[in-house]
Amino acid sequence: MTNAPLSLTVEAWADIVIKEWVKMAAALDISPKNPLTESRFQKFLSVQANGSVDKITFTFDFYLKFVNWGVGKGVTIENRETLVLAGLTKRRRKPWYDEVFPKQMTILGHLLAERYGQRTVAMIKTGIETKKI
Repeated sequence: MTNAPLSLTVEAWADIVIKEWVKMAAALDISPKNPLTESRFQKFLSVQANGSVDKITFTFDFYLKFVNWGVGKGVTIENRETLVLAGLTKRRRKPWYDEVFPKQMTILGHLLAERYGQRTVAMIKTGIETKKI
């Protein structure tokens, strides 16, 4: 059972999310002339006094949202497929975000459930040992 603060677990998870985004961007050939690196992404954790993470904020270049959706320069979500089928654009969705983030959120949920479960068991064990429960 680990005694590391929960904030360290969440911070390590956030680092992995960024690494996965960079890996997915490379796999999707996003920005081949100016490859995305971990330095293009930032993470910020808001930690409460008790060590619980209140909020995680990720920042990255805004244009990457458009790359994720396959839109820009006259191509909207509504007309993208029509323009692709007509051969008027080569824009395609490059889901560097949509493919990574939901999976990573599930992983974080499992990590937190495990950590809170361990804390609960330790608390119960301590209570039994001190005969407070």
